[in-house]
Amino acid sequence: MNPISASRAGWMLALALLALPGEARAQGTPSSPTAPNVVPADATSFAAEFEAASVSTQRRLWKVAHAAWLELLRRHAGASYVRPRLAEIRELVRKCAFWQVTREPDAKTCISGKLISYDATSGRICVQYSPDHLDDFAKDGELLVHPMHFSGSYTIELEGEPEPLSRMTLLVGIEGDRSCLVRVGIRTQDGRLHKAHQLFALQGDEVEALAEGEVEERTSKKPATVQVSVRPRVVSFRYDGKQAMSAEWDSGAQGRLGISTGQDFTKLVVTGIVDPGWIDGLIDARVQQERTAFEAKWVVPEEFAAWPEAKPSETREEAIRRLFSDVTVLEKGTPFQSELIQRILEGRASGSSAAMVTVLLELNDEQLPQSARDLLLALCYGDLKRPAQVVDRLESRAKLVPPDFATQFLHAEFLTQVERREDACAILEQLARQDREPQLVNEMLAELLLIAGRHDEARAVIERGVELVGPTSEFEALRVRLAKATVGPPWRTTMSQASPHFLVNTDVDTATAKLACRTLEDVWMDCQRLLGRLDRPATPTRVFVFSGRSSYDDYIRGIAQDGLENTVGIYSRSVHQIVAWNQLSRAELVLALRHECVHRYLDLALGDVPRWYDEGLAEYISACKSSDGAWTDDALNAGRLEELRHMTVLVDLRSFFRLNDYGFMRNANSNYAQAWAVVHFLRCGRNEAAMAFERRLLAELRQRTDNSSALERALEGIDVVALQQAFITYLEKLVKSR
Repeated sequence: MNPISASRAGWMLALALLALPGEARAQGTPSSPTAPNVVPADATSFAAEFEAASVSTQRRLWKVAHAAWLELLRRHAGASYVRPRLAEIRELVRKCAFWQVTREPDAKTCISGKLISYDATSGRICVQYSPDHLDDFAKDGELLVHPMHFSGSYTIELEGEPEPLSRMTLLVGIEGDRSCLVRVGIRTQDGRLHKAHQLFALQGDEVEALAEGEVEERTSKKPATVQVSVRPRVVSFRYDGKQAMSAEWDSGAQGRLGISTGQDFTKLVVTGIVDPGWIDGLIDARVQQERTAFEAKWVVPEEFAAWPEAKPSETREEAIRRLFSDVTVLEKGTPFQSELIQRILEGRASGSSAAMVTVLLELNDEQLPQSARDLLLALCYGDLKRPAQVVDRLESRAKLVPPDFATQFLHAEFLTQVERREDACAILEQLARQDREPQLVNEMLAELLLIAGRHDEARAVIERGVELVGPTSEFEALRVRLAKATVGPPWRTTMSQASPHFLVNTDVDTATAKLACRTLEDVWMDCQRLLGRLDRPATPTRVFVFSGRSSYDDYIRGIAQDGLENTVGIYSRSVHQIVAWNQLSRAELVLALRHECVHRYLDLALGDVPRWYDEGLAEYISACKSSDGAWTDDALNAGRLEELRHMTVLVDLRSFFRLNDYGFMRNANSNYAQAWAVVHFLRCGRNEAAMAFERRLLAELRQRTDNSSALERALEGIDVVALQQAFITYLEKLVKSR
């Protein structure tokens, strides 16, 4: 017998007995027959089991949660009440399966250098490099720049032979076009080579000498050591352990580090306080790499087979074209009227909608009844992207003749474009009860409910559509968006922070959640001051700050309006979320959050605004608040100003104001810069026409006029040529400023 204590043997025996069937435990004693206590599989038990599995997932009990989700699917196989949550359950099962087999990597395995120490809480780091292991650095011209961003005092130590070290260029405090350059001096024993240690402040093309230090003659054969210390207001330099020079330089102990590309040292050690963005981003990229590999092999569990898969289906655009291919313009008309209607429809088809509008406006009731003219004008205005006129004509027609299914749907489609979503929902709900075009109607209604944040209603509408036409790729895409709106990212750990207008979630740390909340509330107050308070209280906006770009890019697929390239944050109107990823510096993250918060406020206050104004105002407000919290109306956006200095051609204002989303994003960098400059001109240029134009534009948008019509009305009476010339003059002054 193994050396086990009597007491331990006793409780092991008791556990074994308890594990036996009841009859065996009772040693044959008959038990009174009882009906097994089985919970029926219905909608009520499903809700309870869903909640229990969710709790296990939140507590990161991955194996337990994974088993609970699959058991839930088995117990309720094929049930219609499960389908509304199926996309969410699939994401949660995938999340649990991934984290069962995945561990977050150690930061030491993610970098090319040797990570001696790192404290994620304080940001204190010590990392060592050799010339053969510099993959963490990014090449920038003649320099290698390290991506980590310092947020407190730091020290760089170099070791190597004196002559190679003297050929090195070392930059500290790199922040935009500002940095401090360090040159290492040398004095050989034979006097052949002698140059002093030097410190220079660089800003743009300007160079200022800060300090110079004498080089003592070396007698030691050991490698030379260089130490550069950067504190909030002082840069100091030591050579072979002795203080050689120091200078006042107000860097705030922030910025990045750069070294020359030559391998002129044997060891480089960096110690200091850094923002977590670099390390977190590396870990996030590794996790996302493992997630991609996992998902390439992951097979959807067979438990999901009880619900049919989605099938390809007709797109909304195809369905609308089909719906209006045989629209009846006039029930009973004369041969002349029929011929006239046919000519106008052919004119539309040939791209002459504007000319057809002119023709229709000149007709009278005898030539063509008002109801027919209204419908034809609505179709032509739709071609011309003038939704307000479409709505006006359809509502005029509805007073004359009862609207049919097609014109009611068209009415709802264009009501959404003039920000009358509640009216559009009311029409679509009526159409949905007719069970005609169930995919088209339920898809559009579900999308509007999702945008309105009415998630339960959206879920019900999606399932009603699926019951009528079967699962389709469009309904599946809506389910995925709904899952992201309700479940959020598949993080292992989530830190949360709530404020009056925001609920911030992040996988970085609690400090990041608090910083995001403070930043967003701060810019919310700026927006209130500049644009006025909202008409009604807003539901707190959900915000997700990702630790790195890889998982951010993966999450925003399906909810981002534009492509994924080079975005640091988005505001998704489809799910009402602000999403960003942790930048290398806290300052860059703050700017990204400020920018996206402006988009959210504009959406709530004005609805759909012209793209140039949406981006220009976001860039303007982001730049007006300094790091110390001070607001400056005419503050300059250094990054956009630099882009403007290198631009050779501007888009003329008449065309720029009318750029749609696609046209704006085709030349995103230059258009963002010009949008910022235009808004700066409108608000700070002291030009009466410019100020009047912006006042009118905001007044129209507050009335929820569609942005195209709002723009045209705001420009009425404005000499755009003169406005263009005033803008160019103003821009020339901006470009010359610092």
